[in-house]
Amino acid sequence: MNSIPKNEILEYNSDTFTYLRKYYNYDHPGKMDEAIDLLDEWVKKQPHIINKEYPREVLERTIILLKGSVERARERAKNQIEKLCTMKTLLPHAFDRYDAKNHFNDSKGFIAQGLLPKLTEDHYRVFVFRFLSNIVTSKILTDCYKNGVLVCEYIKAHDYCNGFIGILDFRNVSLKELIPAINMFEITEMCTILTLGYSTRIKGIHIITSNSKLNGVIIGMFKPVFGAKISNRIFVHNDLESLHKHVLRDILPVELGGSERSIVTLHDQWTEVFTSKENLEYFKKVYKNGTNEKLRPQGQFNEMYMGMTGSFRNIHVD
Repeated sequence: MNSIPKNEILEYNSDTFTYLRKYYNYDHPGKMDEAIDLLDEWVKKQPHIINKEYPREVLERTIILLKGSVERARERAKNQIEKLCTMKTLLPHAFDRYDAKNHFNDSKGFIAQGLLPKLTEDHYRVFVFRFLSNIVTSKILTDCYKNGVLVCEYIKAHDYCNGFIGILDFRNVSLKELIPAINMFEITEMCTILTLGYSTRIKGIHIITSNSKLNGVIIGMFKPVFGAKISNRIFVHNDLESLHKHVLRDILPVELGGSERSIVTLHDQWTEVFTSKENLEYFKKVYKNGTNEKLRPQGQFNEMYMGMTGSFRNIHVD
């Protein structure tokens, strides 16, 4: 890949491609191709990984999104592919919705979420989630989690950035409505998939709410899920001025005091993108990119997964 392909919604800074390659030491001629070749060769040698044909563009994005030295990023990329394939086999219920128009009916009109078009100055992509009303159910939250998985799969195929910033807008929801809808096992499972399966690199999570009691509940909910490192990057904002100290206004949608189009409009536009014929076929295919556990090298599963938080503790492989 010699440049970032044009995208329906996503935009890039003029120097994003060259900056990221140089920053992670892939700017020398042939360096990225060599890394992709080695990763591709490794995938093809794994007997238990079902799909051994990854597009080179996907492998490059996998490498770039896993920062570090060339060797370290390559090892992280191997682990990421391995873990995500395993999760798709062991947790199929988390990957059973790929049609954004027909599989997320419970959340229509109640939430809006999506990647913002512009990158930050340091090339981070911003994701916004916003409650549109005070109505919250467990089914609505399940839709949100699974739509998040869909977003991550799209990122692997199309985006090129330095990592992600999450903004969660809770201003329209009350503690009374939110608490009964929360399923901590499901949150833990989905966060495990997002952070370990997709190796989402999070620069910061910004929560907007003026309800101090709700602040405590949300922080208490996320800290044990994300661990100390990411928990230290969680920021609570009582107003938009506080948020703007972290994310520039021109990147943000109008609901967050910015000049970008509405998050509701972006949500609808992303739905159209996700449900194009090409993307529907792609999502349906990659959601099945799992593992054949009978072919996994003996002892590897226990070594890699038995210590993983939450989802894998009670999973047994025949």
